[in-house]
Amino acid sequence: MQDRAVLSFGMLALFLTFAQNRFASIGVFEWYSDTEPYGLFILICCLGYAATRRVLANERILASLDEEMRAATLIQSSILPCTNPEVGSFCLAARYAPMTAVAGDFYDFLPIRPGCLGIVVADVAGHGVPAALVASMVKVAVSAQITVATEPGKVIAGLNSTLCREVQGQYATAVYVVLDQARRMGYYSAAGHPPLLLWRRNKQALLKLGDSGLLLGVRPREDYTQTEFTLEAGDRLLIYTDGLVEAENGRGETFGETQLGEFIGAHQDLPAEQFAERLLVDVLAWPPRSKTRTQADDITVVVVDIGNMPEQIS
Repeated sequence: MQDRAVLSFGMLALFLTFAQNRFASIGVFEWYSDTEPYGLFILICCLGYAATRRVLANERILASLDEEMRAATLIQSSILPCTNPEVGSFCLAARYAPMTAVAGDFYDFLPIRPGCLGIVVADVAGHGVPAALVASMVKVAVSAQITVATEPGKVIAGLNSTLCREVQGQYATAVYVVLDQARRMGYYSAAGHPPLLLWRRNKQALLKLGDSGLLLGVRPREDYTQTEFTLEAGDRLLIYTDGLVEAENGRGETFGETQLGEFIGAHQDLPAEQFAERLLVDVLAWPPRSKTRTQADDITVVVVDIGNMPEQIS
């Protein structure tokens, strides 16, 4: 309102000086003085004043938004695991690379009992603060499923029910994996999520565990099946979000599952931590010579190395 008044005053000053000049030029006034430049000067000063106020106001808004984004980043980092749990002979490594300050990816570890571990990875549709808010809700929903933590199908169904009920129109993919050292078995259930990749070191073979149901947030009473797989000492399990394989280079070529499979085989001797770090670096730099590469999606990767296990029980 104040800016409008100042600009109106400047326009009025210019109009009055312009009118005075015109009336004087046709002899209405006996005296003549070229006052129009003064009116123009007053208008320019008014414009400068209004523009300065607008810039300062925008800077205050941007500073406030920066503070809010820093707070959102801290809050999101607090919902992610600070450290990787030590459960049985499982060696864990995780890498998280948001596209912006906050992201819609989420992962967590649930130590169920000695030698038994639950792992959840989710990817909320969209980016930025809205996706991050839904990811925070997924964190709460996962905690609410602790009573059925050994049953992946029920955990995913619970997450789906919560998402459908609390944030209609928001969608996410997710996978929940249970690794049981005593039984030498793994169990998982997925909702529209990229397949798990299991590297069998003893057989030098890569298995794609791709059973998956409908993504989260579509139908509230959706059933999700549970799939099992065996665990062997030396195995490496890779759980990730689609930002890992959909990373593009400057020519629009994706990193892709084929490239990922080749990477797993070529770097099988690296410990889990070094493997995860090298993988993230390679994906973010895909390819090394691209000058136009940008990260187009959030990236999360969890690596699990299976160590020596006790005798299998029934």
